[in-house]
Amino acid sequence: MLRNALIAGESARDDSTHAKFSLSKWTETFLSRSFSFSARPLTGWVPNNRRRTPMSIRKALLTGFVSFVSFAAIAITNSQSSAAWTAKAAGGKPPSYQQPVTTTIFDSDTSGAFLMRSDDYNGAGQATYTTIAVSKGAGFVVASAITADGRWQLDLSDQSGRSLWITPNQPVDGSQPAAPPAGNYVIQKAYSVCRDQNGNAVPYPLLVNGNGNCSMAVNFFYGGILYKLLMRPDSLDATLCPPGGCPPTGLAQVACNVVSANQCTNWTITPNASAQLVGVSNLYSYTGPRGAEWVFIGQYYNTFRVNAAKQ
Repeated sequence: MLRNALIAGESARDDSTHAKFSLSKWTETFLSRSFSFSARPLTGWVPNNRRRTPMSIRKALLTGFVSFVSFAAIAITNSQSSAAWTAKAAGGKPPSYQQPVTTTIFDSDTSGAFLMRSDDYNGAGQATYTTIAVSKGAGFVVASAITADGRWQLDLSDQSGRSLWITPNQPVDGSQPAAPPAGNYVIQKAYSVCRDQNGNAVPYPLLVNGNGNCSMAVNFFYGGILYKLLMRPDSLDATLCPPGGCPPTGLAQVACNVVSANQCTNWTITPNASAQLVGVSNLYSYTGPRGAEWVFIGQYYNTFRVNAAKQ
């Protein structure tokens, strides 16, 4: 039960980018402050020596307020991505990139074994992971997919037969604290998100030219605690960091191997060897309750080679 509660609480916050602006709450505050008048009439001089009444002041303030709210609504809408804005302007919904993929996790290359490896369940030196639906009802035992918002994700949380070998305890230097041991973990999920130069997420199918500004995250349980081993372009939201902030990490590189109908359908994910801090990831822990912060632990290396192919 604790495990499910942690998953529910963490998933609502995972890899979020921006808090939503509450226009209705602001409206309520503005109205309560702007339209509360004392019993004493408010007066002021206007042309033709006419006095302005409380009612006319209310009308003037209301007109200005409506104009301001209209402007604010337009500004908020324009902050959405161009793709979503185009879809909404046409009366539709933002595009969904949901599609199953075959994920292949490799164990090594010519330089040696990777720190994140497969379970060799159906291969030697590598293994494939495909979506498996539950026998009854809705849901999946294993989920390997490009999600609706366009990121790659492998979810193993609802079964026990498949796993990943991960190494969360390979410190970047001797000052890092102890971390969970290396071993086969039935991970909650692994995922990768790519971003453009402005920090906007770019869906995997649109990465026809690849992208070196991507994340690689692995969420796993150890000792009843949820951990996240993460490299990404910017800081993780809702995080308890040391004074001065959480340190930067390396990046992941996504290469597009196959393009079909102007969309990428086959990808390879590796650490970005051209970026700084190659292979460096931050380790965080999450113990709840819902809405609690991730807690920074230290910095550790992660190496990997992942392929995802549209089925």
